[in-house]
Amino acid sequence: MHSVIPSVIPGIVSGLFKRLTGRRAVGSRRASNSRPSRSQRGFVLVEALVALAIMGSATAATLASLSTGTLLTSRTALRGTADWLATSQANLVHEAPFQATPGTYANVTTPTDFVIANATSAIIGGDDQIQAVTITVTYQGLVLLTMEVLKADR
Repeated sequence: MHSVIPSVIPGIVSGLFKRLTGRRAVGSRRASNSRPSRSQRGFVLVEALVALAIMGSATAATLASLSTGTLLTSRTALRGTADWLATSQANLVHEAPFQATPGTYANVTTPTDFVIANATSAIIGGDDQIQAVTITVTYQGLVLLTMEVLKADR
């Protein structure tokens, strides 16, 4: 079995080369009827065009999936940064002295293109000593996250 495979491979390679180029491979024997007909040459051209179309479609699909993956990764990174900023701001509000409503608390420092804002509001029907603090994180003008926390003067 092992001795048959090496003797068959050169014939296959030579046959493929001949079908694709219309010429015989170097060192191969010429058969008496070795010139391909016009219809065979046209058929090889059609096969090559179909193969190119399939490879082009596969390449386009691969690039589209890479683009989608990159976009999702960057959105996830932005969301993670927004979550971290909002949580840091909530901790800063929790530790800060109580501010009168309406008002604001100091903001944490943010990375470039991020803006964080906070505003206090009274709770309807509630105690004056408890307020809602709304924290908003934006990136290049787009609101990424809005969080509301409660602050008590106790």
